[in-house]
Amino acid sequence: LVNYEELNDELILKLKKDKVKKLILTDLMMDNMEFVKKIGKAFDVLWIDHHKIIEDVNSDKIVYFIQFPQ
Repeated sequence: LVNYEELNDELILKLKKDKVKKLILTDLMMDNMEFVKKIGKAFDVLWIDHHKIIEDVNSDKIVYFIQFPQ
């Protein structure tokens, strides 16, 4: 678990050092799509959320799944 201010290049380096290969992100209101693209270059990412994103970042490495409350 990390706070928003911890979503940075340092975190990416730490996760790589720890040999993390896959990330699951949940409930992240992310407006920094450049960071999301960076993590997508380093890891396989599953992002499950209910927030709308400002840019489609789905790729062969990133899957964004949006679930709106009923």
